[in-house]
Amino acid sequence: MTATDYVETLASVYVQADAQARKAAIQDQIAQIGAEMIGKLLQTQTFSRKLII
Repeated sequence: MTATDYVETLASVYVQADAQARKAAIQDQIAQIGAEMIGKLLQTQTFSRKLII
């Protein structure tokens, strides 16, 4: 393995790890937004039930 091969391999591993980290961060944000939306929906339903009763 030449020095160039070594550097290219390292760069490839780094790029893949970075992409996976970004994907995980985006998935966390989507989960957070989903949880907030569900919470707001539940609050709205509870509120509308109180109005009906």
